[in-house]
Amino acid sequence: MALLCLFSFASVTPIFAQDKNSKSSPSSTERSSTTESLKDIKKEKKSRYSGSVNWSLSKNNDYYSDYFTDINPNLSYEVSERLSLSISSSYSQPVSQYDDKVKRHQLGDTSISMSGPIEFKDYTSVKVSASLGLGIPTSKASNFASKRFDLSTGLSLETSISNFDVSTSHELSYSNFKYETSDATGSTYNAPFGLSNSLSISKKIGAFGISQSLALYHTKNFANSTININIFNTSVSYTVSEKISASLSFNRKDRILTNNSYFDDDNTTISMALNIKI
Repeated sequence: MALLCLFSFASVTPIFAQDKNSKSSPSSTERSSTTESLKDIKKEKKSRYSGSVNWSLSKNNDYYSDYFTDINPNLSYEVSERLSLSISSSYSQPVSQYDDKVKRHQLGDTSISMSGPIEFKDYTSVKVSASLGLGIPTSKASNFASKRFDLSTGLSLETSISNFDVSTSHELSYSNFKYETSDATGSTYNAPFGLSNSLSISKKIGAFGISQSLALYHTKNFANSTININIFNTSVSYTVSEKISASLSFNRKDRILTNNSYFDDDNTTISMALNIKI
């Protein structure tokens, strides 16, 4: 009987030992699966952040006829699947030293915005997104005009028509100023409210892309004077890689309903740009 019990114990013990070892030492397949899962988690965490830096060299064809460079950094954070937060700014620098009197050659205003899509999948193929923005007056021009802050709300729509991407954007903005005028003599009035509407049509042909857009900006200043501005832009882009693209663009901004002719080059620029995604 003692021999039988000893034999039974001896035969069962290795089974427990083998089961214990199998739990403490996972197979190579399990280790590989765990490693891939950890990599996926890291990718998901990193994908919440994205950014880009846009550098451009432009030639302005107005009275100054100057060359200038722009750097536009942008950083975005994905708060959730339907909401993203971004911050952007800009810095302009004249190429020629005697062009430092042009006001745009400076640090631009800082913009903080939150945007997200609005789903209408069951009703239409149009993609709709909404945004809220806060502008911080970090530029010399805004500070000189006594601007305190900007608030904006916008709506954009995007769809495809005959292999063309068509999009529209609509934005209502409010600017808060300390004073009604923006110059020492009190002859130039600030404009607290603004409404902008734009239409863009673009098409991709392989690595190349072409875009045509028209924007209309309407505002009224503290003197109750209405100002209408149209902005016309044409650009051709080339995708170098997944994170690098280059473009060449023509941009013209002009007042509407003034004594100036339509092609008077009030503010016309030709630009080369390089965009790098981070």
